[in-house]
Amino acid sequence: MAYDEAKEQIYYKFSAETLQMTADEYLQELITFLNLTKQYKPQTILGEMQEFQFSIPPSVQEWVGQYLFPAYQAIGMKKIAMILTQEFIPSLSIEQTMEEDKTNAFQTRYFENIQEAQAWLQEK
Repeated sequence: MAYDEAKEQIYYKFSAETLQMTADEYLQELITFLNLTKQYKPQTILGEMQEFQFSIPPSVQEWVGQYLFPAYQAIGMKKIAMILTQEFIPSLSIEQTMEEDKTNAFQTRYFENIQEAQAWLQEK
């Protein structure tokens, strides 16, 4: 994970090692991400998920909806762009997680490459 102050953007990338990840380990990653989000207050988030292999369980999806998305709303975060994995189940679980957002405070879009994602994130 990295923060780009000029873009007011948090960037993260998951590796294929997520195949071995447990739900608790993924939740710990999310808690770290939540803390960084509160610290840096990004306007945009860019996630490279092409190698993501973890299937996010419903309980973790609900946690994201209950804690992470309201934090995004509280800091005024505007956009999330993700480049998704081609793996069906992990990709579906990411999309289902994003559907947990009840705040309607930010936009989410999925892209095939980082250039398109960055272009969209930089649009006003």
